Amino acid sequence: MGNYYRNSTFFVATDGCDSNDGIHKPFATLHRALDEIRALREAGVPQPFTVRIHGGEYFLDKPLMFDAGCDQMDIQAYGDGEVILSGGRRLEGFTWGEVNGVKCFVLDMPEVREGKFFFTDLFVNDRRAAKTRYPEEGNLWMESVEYMGTDR
Repeated sequence: MGNYYRNSTFFVATDGCDSNDGIHKPFATLHRALDEIRALREAGVPQPFTVRIHGGEYFLDKPLMFDAGCDQMDIQAYGDGEVILSGGRRLEGFTWGEVNGVKCFVLDMPEVREGKFFFTDLFVNDRRAAKTRYPEEGNLWMESVEYMGTDR
């Protein structure tokens, strides 16, 4: 870790890679930069650190956690463009389909179907969009339930 004693600035960029050193080539995530600083603190490096984030949108798959290992640290926007740290998730793979006889964009998300992922807001081109629902108003009531038997 000798080089790190002379370098107190780490870089993060949307085209970075978390296996980079963060100094000569940027990390891809702010999480990786924080982990590196924590490791240096554990190794006894007391100097202040700076993390410079190149402009772009960074999707966080988990919360950023700041603890004692992150003391004496500045996080700065760097270069051109604004830095956006988003707790959202980019959805890709939409196709044209049909739901209840209506043509629309469809995206199959198994983790939503399985109850492993929930979302409350949907944005399309940086604008809040309404999630579809059926029926559009009121409630959908079942007329009857087919009895399937029981193992009891």
